[in-house]
Order: sequence, then structure tokens, then C-alpha cells
Amino acid sequence: MPDRYKTSPNKRNPLESVNTKNCGIDIARKLESLHISKTTKPLESPNLCFKAAKHPKIVKNFDKHVCKLIWAHLAHIEKPSVPHIEIEMKFGTITDKTTHRRMACRNKPSTIQNSNGRLVSKVSKKTFLRFQELFCPKPESTIKNTFSAVEQIQTYTKDSVYNAKNRSKAEKLTSWRCSEDLKSKESERNYIKKIRVKDFLIHYPHSPLDAKISISLEIPQCGTSAPFQHSPILRRFKNRSSYSFGNRIPLHLDLTEVSTEKINSSHRSTTYEVEVEMDTIFKKAILTNDEEKFGEYMNSFLHTGDLIRKAAMRENTVRT
Repeated sequence: MPDRYKTSPNKRNPLESVNTKNCGIDIARKLESLHISKTTKPLESPNLCFKAAKHPKIVKNFDKHVCKLIWAHLAHIEKPSVPHIEIEMKFGTITDKTTHRRMACRNKPSTIQNSNGRLVSKVSKKTFLRFQELFCPKPESTIKNTFSAVEQIQTYTKDSVYNAKNRSKAEKLTSWRCSEDLKSKESERNYIKKIRVKDFLIHYPHSPLDAKISISLEIPQCGTSAPFQHSPILRRFKNRSSYSFGNRIPLHLDLTEVSTEKINSSHRSTTYEVEVEMDTIFKKAILTNDEEKFGEYMNSFLHTGDLIRKAAMRENTVRT
């Protein structure tokens, strides 16, 4: 995800302390239908989120539409840049840039032009805690639908975000950050240049959560690069739990409590974020121009989003 320090496949991030957990029965049952293998395409979930189960053809066609949109943008990325590609999905509500109210365009899933709306990428604290319970149940927990991830990684980091002076139009899609591990004094700072390729805002009318799928390039930088010679514009302190699911699903899920402070301001805001990021295996499909295989990975990605929104709706129903 945007603030996650990247490592090469099968190498563990030096910033992260690992706590490996046994795979829970429920997580396997819920998510194994999304698995990718050489011989099996992901099965369609029998319990698609909200009214989707009543309209499987609409959902299937919409997912195909999203896959094609994303593939079209990936196809224009030069191959030397493919190792730096990141695809992530954030959850929240899409609001009108003028009225700041949630946008409601159609009575079925649809994409929204970025010029009209923006995703407020946060969930309520109660929903956030519910997700934590689902993934990290206490031994005596009797909550239904509780499950454990294959592996959990806990991090606490500080991201300092920078802007370049006299930026061109293209550079306005670029940001710079320095990430520090606040748990380990021995870890090195990591400098990243992030280039936003494309954002897709997706409105789900029968869900409390919308989504934003982002394609970005995250390129390691030297700390002596010009943007890092200025003062940061803000700092983000992130207490994050990351969950991965082995070979079952080629993605990981991040639950992050974020405290943000602007420079020259004493005010600090706290938000709760839920994100899903595709694992690096999808990059091979791009390098080999294998659109079908990439479509399989995207189906797993989108189906996982369905499960997350379904869990959020269940929590929303309990509150009301």
C-alpha cells in the first residue's frame, strides 16, 4: 500500500517484526474460493456483497469492465517501470468535491470521474475494531465468522511527506516520503518517490463503503534528492497490522490507525483505514502481456473487496 515499504518477493521487510499465526478454518472457508493456481481460476463467491447476489450478471460484467480499465492503463507503463507498480484498493465514501456529501449516481456499481468526487478513505472506529476482532480473535471469542490470517505483521512507522518546489503539471501527480520505523532504532530511513498513474473511484450504492483502486509507481530514492532537502508538509504516524494469506490469495490486507499532523500546526487528527494491496505476482502477467492471468488476480482482488464491504454492512446493520 502507499505507505508500505517495498521488498523483493520472498524477502521480509526489515522494518517489520513478524508474528506468524496458524491459518484459521474460517478464513480458509471464506476466502479459498479466491485462490489462484496454475490450473484453477478463482470461483465466483456465492455470497456477493449486498444485492449483488440477486444480480450476478451485472456484478460480473462490472468486474470485467473494471479489469479492462485497469489493464488498459497498465499496458502503457514501460517495462523497466513494471517492478515499481503498486495496485491497491482503499475503502471509505466517495463525496462530492463541492457539497462534501456522499455521491449517489446509480442503483448499481459504477465508476465516478475523479474530477467530480474524492474518496474519504476512512472507516468508523467501531467498524475498524470489528475487523481487528475478525482477524485477531481472543481464544475465548465466540463471535461468529471470526477467522485468523496466515501471517500477521505489526508495524509502527512515521511517514514524513514532502513536496517539490516549483512543480510542473506532471510533478503534481508525484509525492515524496521518508518512512521511519519507530520500533527499531537500528533500521534505516526509506525514501520513496510515488507517481500516481491512475485512480478509479467505484461507487457501491447498497454498501456503506465505496472504494478507490489506485495504480502507482513507488520508486526508491536517495535521501539527498532535492525534495528531501526541504521541510516536510505533514507527518503521519501509522500503527498498522498487515495480514497475508499464503498462496491462497495473492494479496494482503492492512488495518491502520493513522495520526496525521500538519507542519506548523498543533492539531493532530486520527483516522482508521482499511486497504488491500495486490502481491507482486501480478507483475509477471504484465511483463508477459498475459491479460487473462491478470484478470484472475483482479477477480480475487475485487472479490476480497466484496467480503470487506459485506463485513462493514453487517457491522452497520448491528449499529442501527
